[in-house]
Amino acid sequence: MILGVMVTIHAIVAAGILYIYPEFLPEPGEPTYILHWFACGWLWANTVANFAEAACCDPGFVQTTGQVGPGTLEGYTFCQGCRQGKPPGSHHCRICRRCVYGMDHHCPFIGNCVGRSNRRPFVLFLFWASLSLGYVLSITCMYCYERSTDIVMNVGRATRQMPPISLNVLPLYGLRVLNHTFVGIHMHAAGFLLLLGSVTFFMTSSLLLQQVRLICRGQTTISQLQGNARDRASQGWKANCEEVFGIGPWAWFLPRMLRARANTKTV
Repeated sequence: MILGVMVTIHAIVAAGILYIYPEFLPEPGEPTYILHWFACGWLWANTVANFAEAACCDPGFVQTTGQVGPGTLEGYTFCQGCRQGKPPGSHHCRICRRCVYGMDHHCPFIGNCVGRSNRRPFVLFLFWASLSLGYVLSITCMYCYERSTDIVMNVGRATRQMPPISLNVLPLYGLRVLNHTFVGIHMHAAGFLLLLGSVTFFMTSSLLLQQVRLICRGQTTISQLQGNARDRASQGWKANCEEVFGIGPWAWFLPRMLRARANTKTV
């Protein structure tokens, strides 16, 4: 799944760079051209960096219980999977076979649990991925709109000898359009970006909205499903967000190193 996500990200980037952007953007050297490539680089770097951190970072695995003294196991329960004490606020992952502090869920797309230590990069990956896909879809839609007349003419030329359209011959129409050579129009790349980009944008944005709602309420997916009394909405959405993203709204979207420096200066 991790390889599939990386292939999808770079396939979308490659299709845009090789086929759509050169036909749509102004000449090199103009401010809009430079701004576009800066935006592409910034969005790509943040998406990949946060994805790698969420996939490779320790999500908050509970370490093996060491020396036990008076009061050290207060609030602990016994985990049947780990065969040891489970601290409060942790949950056992059947896939990782370990308990995780503040576990939200096990995400197959990053091949890792989403827990207390990597929830921030996971949510930021969803944010930057949604923003990147929205940018790609916007440019692709404008590309198709500017060439709508040529597209309609080429599709009509490809289906001119076809029988009247119906459900039975609809697949034949699709094959004829796919096999048709579009002069001056990268229709295959545009169709690929619109289809794959729309599906992935819907997935990432839906997950992002769900995570934002849970974080603002001070919950995880597991605590919401269990219906326990861990809802910390009383302390306010800003305080709940700072527990995940760090101190100060302006530093929430910064990379880890810059965020750490900002938090140190704030303190």
